[in-house]
Amino acid sequence: MTSSIGKNLTLQLFGESHGLAVGATIDGLPAGMKIDENTIRHELTRRRPRDKLTSSRQEQDNFKIISGVYQGFTNGNPLTIIIENKDVIEVNTHYARPSHGDFPNFKKSNGFADLRGGGMASGRLTAPIVAVCSILLDFLKKKNIFISTSLPTDIKKDILSAKEHDDSLGAIVNVKISGLDIGVGEPFFATLEGCLAYAMFAIPGIKGIDFGLGFNMDRMFGSDVNDQFKIQNGEIRLQSNHSGGIEAGLSNGEDVEFRVVFRPTPSINKTQYLNLKTKEVETIALSGRNDSCIALRGCVVIEALTAFTLCDLLMSQYGSRYFLL
Repeated sequence: MTSSIGKNLTLQLFGESHGLAVGATIDGLPAGMKIDENTIRHELTRRRPRDKLTSSRQEQDNFKIISGVYQGFTNGNPLTIIIENKDVIEVNTHYARPSHGDFPNFKKSNGFADLRGGGMASGRLTAPIVAVCSILLDFLKKKNIFISTSLPTDIKKDILSAKEHDDSLGAIVNVKISGLDIGVGEPFFATLEGCLAYAMFAIPGIKGIDFGLGFNMDRMFGSDVNDQFKIQNGEIRLQSNHSGGIEAGLSNGEDVEFRVVFRPTPSINKTQYLNLKTKEVETIALSGRNDSCIALRGCVVIEALTAFTLCDLLMSQYGSRYFLL
């Protein structure tokens, strides 16, 4: 089993939801990049539960950089961050929850998987992703490349209604990348949208993605969706952005725009559970500490993995010195 992503940069995850700690390593960063630990703290704060609509698990996410940084700068070695798990409770791992990874992980590991809180399939593993990738977000901003996410403004009312009925809610997150150079991406198999999609589907709960008009292009005509050229201030631009800033797998100079959909959190208090010991389906109350809508805290994770994907592709295009200029 592997838990890594990337080609020029690699991101490796380790730990389990209720284990001693979770962590991540980024390998491939050049020596000499300035590391701002306040940026890491800020991004981790954005990810932490903050109100009654989010998880009741209270982790302070105090992190430690244990390698790859010396006197505030990367030293060229793998950069590793660990975050201890403190708010851990004893849970019954005899039961597989519907629409979770419990059952397939139990079978894949021949019964040896750590299923506490979902084990490595838990959203807890997104904390170290956010920690290490915040470094890359900071770098991209200095290059005037910005990543933003947004949700419908009225979604909190619907989430509250779902929570009051012991239920959960799915949601769509809109993502925008501005300031990206033309030509980022490597066709055929490392296209910009392909790499972004690969990274997004690593985030627990994401079940779909589209770019630009995406699935709305169904039954539309080419004359309706083609992005025509124009000359603006002496530069070649596009009159529209129906393709979402990507053509033939390469960025085209417009904002890269895509959407991802989070499924409703499967951890709800009205369902059936599979007893892995007796192989019987039982209707029991297994209370959890899960979010009513994953998307609320998922936005910062999307931004983190988007930053990693862009930096991996930018390193392919420009080399490691790009990160020091």
